[in-house]
Amino acid sequence: AAVSATTAPPDPFAVLRERGDVGLREVLEPLDLAALRAIIRTHRLDPARITARWTARERLVALIAEQVRARAQHGRAFERV
Repeated sequence: AAVSATTAPPDPFAVLRERGDVGLREVLEPLDLAALRAIIRTHRLDPARITARWTARERLVALIAEQVRARAQHGRAFERV
C-alpha cells in the first residue's frame, strides 16, 4: 500500500516508541521515495541534504531509522542522574 500525497507520512518517532526499531523499518519499507523524502524533510533528518540525489529506498529507510533512533536516545544519557 503506497502512501499517496494526500496521506500524511507516519511519524517515525511515534512508530519507534510504539513498535521499536524493527516495527519502524516495517512501516518504512513499503513507502515510496516521495513519502520517505517527505518524512526526512518534515523531521529535518537530513539538514545537509545529502539524500537529495539518493534513489535507493533502502538507503533512505536506513537513514531515517538511524536518525530517529539517535534522536530518541539523545535525552537518555541523563536519565540515571
